[in-house]
Amino acid sequence: MFLALSLYLAAAVPDREFTLSPYAKDPGGGAIANSGLSPRDGDSSSSEGAVKKRPWIAALETFSINIGVWAVDRYILNRDYARIGWTAWKNNFKNGWIWCPDTFGTSMIGHPYHGSQTFNAARSLGMNFWESVPYSVAGYVMWGYFMENDQPSKNDLIMTGLSGASLGEVEYRLSSQVLDDTATGGERAWREILAFVINPIRGFNRLIYGDSTRVSSTNRETHEPLQGTASVGGSLISGTGGFSGMKFSPGVDYDLTYGVGSSEIHSQKPFDLFFLNGEVRYGQKQVFFSVSTYGLLWGKELGSSDRCKSVIGLFQNYDYFNSETIHVGSMSFSGGLVSLFPLGGDFELTTSVQLGFVPLGGVKNPYVLVKDRDYSYDWGGMGKAEAWLRHPKIGTLAVRCGRFQLYTINGAAPTEGDEGHDYWTYIKADYTLPLAKNLGLSVGYGWYDLHQEFNGHPPVVAKLSRVGAALDVTF
Repeated sequence: MFLALSLYLAAAVPDREFTLSPYAKDPGGGAIANSGLSPRDGDSSSSEGAVKKRPWIAALETFSINIGVWAVDRYILNRDYARIGWTAWKNNFKNGWIWCPDTFGTSMIGHPYHGSQTFNAARSLGMNFWESVPYSVAGYVMWGYFMENDQPSKNDLIMTGLSGASLGEVEYRLSSQVLDDTATGGERAWREILAFVINPIRGFNRLIYGDSTRVSSTNRETHEPLQGTASVGGSLISGTGGFSGMKFSPGVDYDLTYGVGSSEIHSQKPFDLFFLNGEVRYGQKQVFFSVSTYGLLWGKELGSSDRCKSVIGLFQNYDYFNSETIHVGSMSFSGGLVSLFPLGGDFELTTSVQLGFVPLGGVKNPYVLVKDRDYSYDWGGMGKAEAWLRHPKIGTLAVRCGRFQLYTINGAAPTEGDEGHDYWTYIKADYTLPLAKNLGLSVGYGWYDLHQEFNGHPPVVAKLSRVGAALDVTF
């Protein structure tokens, strides 16, 4: 939900000229050094308003976050795994690492969100992206050995440490997009509150260090090009993959591209360029939450011209899809090509092609039952192709498709065998028609297919289709 709420910032941030270089012009025609970069990126050349690196405070906050989550689990939720002591710690070190038996939601979205907060404990205290990753990794190592009586988990180390870092950087960038150190009064209040919702640990640090109320003559937060929609509406959902048996499901959808402007693609540091989309829906008396994001870790601009601007590079992906019939989560790395084509007549086409490796995925499987776990752990390959055709008056057409081909690492109990395959395919298309400034009406269609084969069992096929309409806030 925090991701969906964050997209309201597009309409809330006043219109302004976004700069794509690390230097912006001041009213007198001079250059304001690094005004396009956040001082929290760890850039030592920033002076006024820069945040001093506080690695030991960040370590203390990482420790405190883990203690706080454990205390809730132990004394409020009364979870058995939170009953720890010398015996549990000894067994954790003695018995080593396992595949976690937690529920699908806990492993695939709960742990990454936890990791995003320990990552931001460092990110919001002066460290850059790479300097902050060890905090999310070390945060899980502490948790796995000391905060529960289950043994530390291989999958949780990846999802908490690495997926947590990618989600954390997205949270950091979106909160920077909202914040404005020059704002005062009511505008300053709602900006700080919304940034807190998006990135709680950063909001906490801004409070205790006085950043939330300190007014500066220039805004030193990163405001990169931002395009997308936040939609409120409903969909007709069918578990057959067709149009039969459809049921209504209200929800919120979001689709965002960050770092792609009207004439440039900005890519200097990790996640200067990223893509984010997902949904929060209600159906069958439960909430379904999905999110897909991938950001540039390292890139290189290809030959740039008036007809095409492209960046090729290495991307980190995080995907979580939770629906009535299909449940898939994964962390992957991909080689990708992102291109921007000014087509003339105010038309603009953005494309993204990704092909990569999935070191860890999770797919619900009816043949897997290990404690609270009803899904297999997988590895494999993935591919994505996405395109956005935009026109300020005609609207935006977004099309995306993906294919994940996964192979079981750890599935059912040993007596059932672990060999298996999961093939997940999706196609989505949405069109948004502008109605007024920052408002639009969208219609969309999605088709999802999961084919599973597991050793010694009949194949399982799960399908989902959706047709929807929504009122959009566009930016």
